[in-house]
Amino acid sequence: LFITEDIKVKCKKCGYIFCDATENYKEYALKAEIDPSSIGSARSEDREFCVYREFYCPGCGVMLDVDSCPPTDPILWDTRLKL
Repeated sequence: LFITEDIKVKCKKCGYIFCDATENYKEYALKAEIDPSSIGSARSEDREFCVYREFYCPGCGVMLDVDSCPPTDPILWDTRLKL
């Protein structure tokens, strides 16, 4: 991802424009919530403590980020610009 001259978040691979740079791009990405037990040795009851949230570009499908968090947490906003 990168920030355009007109202050938009844009996919570097396909050019998809997500949102203004003052917004959380993850809110506009495709999302998948993965149970940890489906990808390894975690127990199924661990899902109440942790999920993996994957974020993808709607334009080309490239994976942008993965967050590990409690399932009740809101989407993380880990990169913010102060304009």
